[in-house]
Amino acid sequence: MENISIPNVVMRNVVGGPINLELTSRSRGPNNPPPGKMRNININNIICHDSFFGSSINGAKGYPIENVTISNVRAISHGNGSSQDAEKEPDDILKSPWQGNQWHLPSYGFFCRHVKGLTFQNIRLNTQHKDPRPAFVFIDVEQLELYSIKAQRSDDSHPPIVFKDVTELNIDNCYSLPLITPTYSKFRLSTNTLLSGKEFSALLTASSGKGGVAAIHLQADSGPLATRYVWLDENRPLEIEFRGLTLTKPGMHTLIIENHPKTASLQVKPPSP
Repeated sequence: MENISIPNVVMRNVVGGPINLELTSRSRGPNNPPPGKMRNININNIICHDSFFGSSINGAKGYPIENVTISNVRAISHGNGSSQDAEKEPDDILKSPWQGNQWHLPSYGFFCRHVKGLTFQNIRLNTQHKDPRPAFVFIDVEQLELYSIKAQRSDDSHPPIVFKDVTELNIDNCYSLPLITPTYSKFRLSTNTLLSGKEFSALLTASSGKGGVAAIHLQADSGPLATRYVWLDENRPLEIEFRGLTLTKPGMHTLIIENHPKTASLQVKPPSP
């Protein structure tokens, strides 16, 4: 499915989620064919009242939904989600075909996973009842753009937005999701020496006097190494871990966090013969 435009829709008393894009595999062929393609989709001017559940854009691992733009949306859902819902990630759609469990999403607004090229513009999200879940959850999303977003937050038990394995994020004019520059109190590595190509991790503590989205860039002397996007609550330090890092060039390397004066050293040894 591609090159689809859906404009000017008003919905009331929606039993499911108001917007749901799902790429799955029916495996109907004798050779177990891969999922198809879903790309170039524009959804614009949507008003939704009294939806029972949130929306989802859910591709398959290795087969992302591509180039989706959702703009000018006003959505009010029932809410009444739980902290348990917020902490659970639904099964991958290829491993466990969605049935009823897709409605217990970890977000009340949009759950987005395995997507490449995703834009939200001029979005307003609210709930009728208290809901601790984030408004947005992004997992394995590449090239994400957020413009003019306002989303209700019932309490601070969970962040209003969650990023996991997100690359190339751009945020602008988002009242509910301001960009901030954090400060750091700790920065250390899981090891000071390792063999070339072996994985290591970096651990740091970030905080800010203002709540918002922080882009945390980890760099080595050889160049950029990894970037994490996180939500930081006001004056609430957060411990952040970069996992699965590798360096292949033997020698002593210096690692730094952007806008943080402290450095960490790592000696990389040649692989064993």
